[in-house]
Amino acid sequence: MRSEHADLRPPSRRRIYLQRLVGDNILTTKKVTMQRVPMGFVITFMFYLALATVVITTRSNVERIYNINNGMSTALRKVAWTDFDNRRMYFDNITRFTDIQGWMTNILISKIQGTVATDQFRRGLTLLSFNRVIPARGACYRSASITLTMRRMKTTSSFDDTTTSRFQQLFPRTWVQHYFRAGSPFDVDVEAADPLPGKREIGGSRPVWRHAASPSGYGGQGGYVAVVSVDDEVYFHLVDPNAEPYRNESFGLCMGMSRSATLTSDEFWLESFFDDSMSSIAIEFTAYNANIQALSKVTAIFNMNSAGLLVEKSLTSNTILLDNYSVTIPYFELFYLIFTIGYLVEFITSLCRRFAFYCKDPWTWVNFISIINSLASLTLWYTYQLHMADFVQSDLFLDPREFDECDAWVQLYRRASSLATLMIYLRLLQFLAKSRPRVMLLARTLRLGAANMAIYLSYIGIVFYGFAAFATTYFSAYSARFGSPMATLLSCFYMFFGQTAPMESIDGKAAYLKTAFYALFMVFFYFVSVQMFNAIINYSYNRVSEEMGPGLERERTEAKRKAMKAKLAGHKSPVQRLRDYIMAVLRPGAGTDAVQSGENVEANVEDEGKAAGAPQFETLDDETKAKVETYLNRDKASKSPESALSQVRFFIFAVCYIWFLAANLSVNDNFQLQKVLRDLIDQMALPTGQGDATYDTWDNIVTLPQSAGWTMYVLPRLLFNNSAVETKALAVSAEIYDDSTVCLKGWNCIVSLKNGTDKKLVRITQRRAMVQRNDGRLNSHTPANLVFQGGVDNETGKFLSQLLSATRSETYIDPYSSFVDGVENGSLALAPALEGFCDVTEPGDDQAHSANGGIVCLLDADYNTFEAQLEAMVSND
Repeated sequence: MRSEHADLRPPSRRRIYLQRLVGDNILTTKKVTMQRVPMGFVITFMFYLALATVVITTRSNVERIYNINNGMSTALRKVAWTDFDNRRMYFDNITRFTDIQGWMTNILISKIQGTVATDQFRRGLTLLSFNRVIPARGACYRSASITLTMRRMKTTSSFDDTTTSRFQQLFPRTWVQHYFRAGSPFDVDVEAADPLPGKREIGGSRPVWRHAASPSGYGGQGGYVAVVSVDDEVYFHLVDPNAEPYRNESFGLCMGMSRSATLTSDEFWLESFFDDSMSSIAIEFTAYNANIQALSKVTAIFNMNSAGLLVEKSLTSNTILLDNYSVTIPYFELFYLIFTIGYLVEFITSLCRRFAFYCKDPWTWVNFISIINSLASLTLWYTYQLHMADFVQSDLFLDPREFDECDAWVQLYRRASSLATLMIYLRLLQFLAKSRPRVMLLARTLRLGAANMAIYLSYIGIVFYGFAAFATTYFSAYSARFGSPMATLLSCFYMFFGQTAPMESIDGKAAYLKTAFYALFMVFFYFVSVQMFNAIINYSYNRVSEEMGPGLERERTEAKRKAMKAKLAGHKSPVQRLRDYIMAVLRPGAGTDAVQSGENVEANVEDEGKAAGAPQFETLDDETKAKVETYLNRDKASKSPESALSQVRFFIFAVCYIWFLAANLSVNDNFQLQKVLRDLIDQMALPTGQGDATYDTWDNIVTLPQSAGWTMYVLPRLLFNNSAVETKALAVSAEIYDDSTVCLKGWNCIVSLKNGTDKKLVRITQRRAMVQRNDGRLNSHTPANLVFQGGVDNETGKFLSQLLSATRSETYIDPYSSFVDGVENGSLALAPALEGFCDVTEPGDDQAHSANGGIVCLLDADYNTFEAQLEAMVSND
């Protein structure tokens, strides 16, 4: 950064002679004018940026992948079960091994198997109705498989290194290490690998769970591996790679699997496999979605430490798309490649000409990174597609390692393409800075401010770490948010941006120092530091503005000169010509006369000026030109102030209008009515089937089976409630409404629909997507060699993709969207049990919701008839 006193140093004799020779003032800082980039070059680069954005966003398919991953994790995180202590539990509440067992049994396996009451509305062996959990290699194709990997810590009796002789009697053996994570490399000195015998005899012998070496287990790092096959029954197969393949269809092993024993679910959990040396559990399964042609691998990780604490748990979902074929995107990629190669050639040519200059310019490295990552992203994508051609045509998807390899290619592509996109957008900022002065001002401000901010951050970083060290030392005993140095730094970073959650997690025993620490930290960082950043930016902007001020002023003056010259010459902008055309249409002749009279006046003035020998506008200096401009535009710039009467009139109008809105919209009454009905809906709960104490409220409903269950079980209780019996009796006796009227919370009565002589209470509209046989592709253009087959069943000879899902939905249909032929099923037929209260409507029929067609069912106001109709709808899907 240039010193502020650089201009005060005495110039050298050589510099004085040189500047006298070229005619410069030695006491004035020389202004360096940057070479402007032609606007055509900027437009070309913007086209290149658009190409890169279209290619990368289309190939990444972020929205589709996010929807699948979010749906899979939500289905396992947001659904509750009842534990052994009759507590309502979610995934995020898991803190001990029995919680892991409860989650796996009551949520994961139950949802896949379909034993929950509301799961009658979904397909078997699926999550979220459409994600079919696939079998493991060796298991029957009719089943679903879950892989469980447990790893154990070695223990030692060397008390000199652990508990000392004083506590040896209490704990004769201890862990050799605090903990290690699931998926970490196997260490023979740390991890236990001895066989685990069962405590009971099953089938005449005790089961033995043997340690499986790499590449078995989670992350291919070995461990105690069990494959859970889920069908009508649930079996745990204890994997032993050294055993002979065992085949038994009754146990779900149609192809054969190397295992040491097979146990039922109850037998597995009752064994003594999970002891106090267990350090981690990893649960994995893969699901196939035929609607989107995607494979998703869901992994749940639980890591324990030597204190018996579940220190880490995570639930992640990774998805790869099986059908990535596109007809048009390859052409975009071709142009993207051509432009990238062109910029690469230009980069190499410029580098060869002025190597030292370009190496010092940071934009050179931004350009280099964008080009390299653009080429890398294209290379990675087509390399990945070559691997996917074998993956979709065989049964490689049954191997988790093959899925991980495909996912690794996808992650590499995303990293390279995202970095390429970022650098390309930064390069656009560089070109705009060289073509527009204001953008140049912004870029130079950021460059100057970044250096000053880096210096300031280095100073406050020391203080920040001091606060973090204090918080780790004192608050770690009271909150997990400060349990480790990294967690403390992250918590302090959140507090830096104004979040108070880390401090709220601290126990009240630390109240005194908690308050003092919080006050000092927020004052120094949240208030003072933020203002320092603003001061640095303001200083940088002011300094750059002073340096660029003369140049910007010259450009403004030049623009004004050109505008005045065009005005005197009679030239008009497209906007002015459009305005004159409109005026000519609305008032024929008026605009033309005014224009002609104005031109005549200007011509006369100009002629008189020339005759009098007055100087021309182009010959005037900048100051005089500005005065002339001000005089010519004096009528346009001036505006008469509003009178006091106008202000009073506007105030009266505003008050009357606000009163009109409040009186007619009834905002307060509407809010209270909406709140009553919303609270009533929230109070109604759906039984989960996990015990009398476990229910799903409206906010907990996240899956299609739950929504169908809410309609079946909660809706009748919501409508036919008994909370307003006395009020209703009073209203009936006063002949306000009759006994058949259904009301919520007293006076909130539902308006019945008339269908002949019967009263109808509820309208349910179903719109269904077009379905077709799953052929492993999203569209008919996908070549046969890129279609997902999923392996061939040795017994039936059919492709697995056909067995996993015989039909697939075409797309999501918004309830308010119009009917689209080919996407929505327009050839609907009613089951005989639905005739009489359901009807198939065409688009435009007002009977359906939003008048877009579908199956419309009008449910009766009588409770018994209402229940029977709902039962008929469920039974005749």
